[in-house]
Amino acid sequence: DEVASAAAAAQAEAAGAEAADEVASAEQAAREGTSKAGATNRALTQAPRSMPMAESGAERDTALGRAAAASSSAFRAAEEAKLSRARAEEAEEAAAKAAAAVARAEQASRQITVRAGYFGSLKEMLSLAGREVVPVAGDGNCGFYAFLGCEDAIEHCRGRTRAPTARDYAAQQNLREECVKWLQDRPQLTGWHAGMDAASNSRRQSSWSDAAIKKLEGGKLSTSDNMGVYANEAALRAMAGLRKEPLVVVDSKAGPSLSKQVRNRPPDQVAVYETHAGPEDKPRWFASVMKWMSWANDIAPVLQRRLEGNQLEDDPKYRVIVHNGEPASSLGGHFDATRVVV
Repeated sequence: DEVASAAAAAQAEAAGAEAADEVASAEQAAREGTSKAGATNRALTQAPRSMPMAESGAERDTALGRAAAASSSAFRAAEEAKLSRARAEEAEEAAAKAAAAVARAEQASRQITVRAGYFGSLKEMLSLAGREVVPVAGDGNCGFYAFLGCEDAIEHCRGRTRAPTARDYAAQQNLREECVKWLQDRPQLTGWHAGMDAASNSRRQSSWSDAAIKKLEGGKLSTSDNMGVYANEAALRAMAGLRKEPLVVVDSKAGPSLSKQVRNRPPDQVAVYETHAGPEDKPRWFASVMKWMSWANDIAPVLQRRLEGNQLEDDPKYRVIVHNGEPASSLGGHFDATRVVV
């Protein structure tokens, strides 16, 4: 597969070079045709001026013949120029198609390389979609900062300040309260998953219990406050539902407790939190929290199309944040935002 992809990329590049040569040749022909048309037009303009000076009918007939020949030559030159311009446009279109073929071949090559399941780095992974990491403060509010940072609603993660501002604290707190209300308004969702957690005999406290949901309101509101309550599974599901945007969580595998064998090798598999808010969206809307998808084959192509302005009508509007891969119980867990590379 990698050999075939490389061959496709080479063929696409060769087609692009050939198309570029055709564009140059066609443009040169168009310039020559335009110049020739101009010269014959000047001859046609000057011919009538010389006609009154003709001393005989024969000379006058000769001048008229020359003028007619000049007119015919000018017409042919103009038609040739139009044809050359048309060829130039066709060549430009061919060059654009060749460039697109190169891009598709490169994309296919990148997709093939991650079928083993991992990327070489987070930067490499995000580059497939033209995105980069935007760090946010690690004060317990990071999950909410990260979500808002993707829409440029957090000041400190855009380099304006190094620490969260009063507006940042207020923005994340508003989002927390919106998430809690969204969850409390949907007892069918929370009750289902709290029951599933209880049935699984999980030792960890369910993030779907009434107490855990109410606890999400505990954000850090100033530099002197204690750490905020971390964004959990229920909070991430609520964020996606609030904005009606599937929330993609990339695992960077950068957590401090992770082994050297897996650290900084993000998997292609990403978690995508659902947006369904009620039965009008899906009959069993409450049963699903998230699904696993391929970054290279499912998410990145959609984001790249949106970046290029070629999105399809049914393309989801993904929002992407990054988690460092620490277990849910770890105090070392951290989220960051992402943005389009500028």
